[in-house]
Amino acid sequence: MHNPGLRKSGSMREFLKFLHGEHPTTTDLILTYLGACLSLIPFEFLISTLDLSITKQMILSFIVLDFSGGIIANITESTSSFYASRPRLRIVFLLAHLVQPALLVWIFPENALVVFYITVYTLLSSIVVSWVGDFARQRTLALFLVLVGLSSMPLVLNKGSSVLGVCLSMYIIKLILSFSVDWSGTKTR
Repeated sequence: MHNPGLRKSGSMREFLKFLHGEHPTTTDLILTYLGACLSLIPFEFLISTLDLSITKQMILSFIVLDFSGGIIANITESTSSFYASRPRLRIVFLLAHLVQPALLVWIFPENALVVFYITVYTLLSSIVVSWVGDFARQRTLALFLVLVGLSSMPLVLNKGSSVLGVCLSMYIIKLILSFSVDWSGTKTR
């Protein structure tokens, strides 16, 4: 007899592979989720001061959790090796990260061009870093591109856009440095 509860559990396990790979350690999971939650605390104070609906505040909080947790999760051996051995899935993962910028444009429509610029820069940089085959070169190129991206933020953001600025900074770090570098050393060199 078919047990739908088991299928649900299997589906959840399959979904979690996309976040943490196939064999995450307990320490990696704790640090990922603890780091995400701790990073959200100061944001909650800032977000609550913005003139946003509760829905937009909740979505912005989720984006912060996703970006900050992803920064940690993507450099773990489990997640990094999972994506390093699946080049097509790497592209799908990057393309899935068009959702958060679209939501940021909805939340901060006055900064749509800024979000567009950072999104295009980040995705193109992530693809370039992913294509580099040597781990040492990936790290150096990724850090260079992160530095250029972060350094451009004051030029494109309004002075009062600190929440958006930090969100976009996390986006840059998560995708270019954390995700695009093969931290596991799995990729053939």
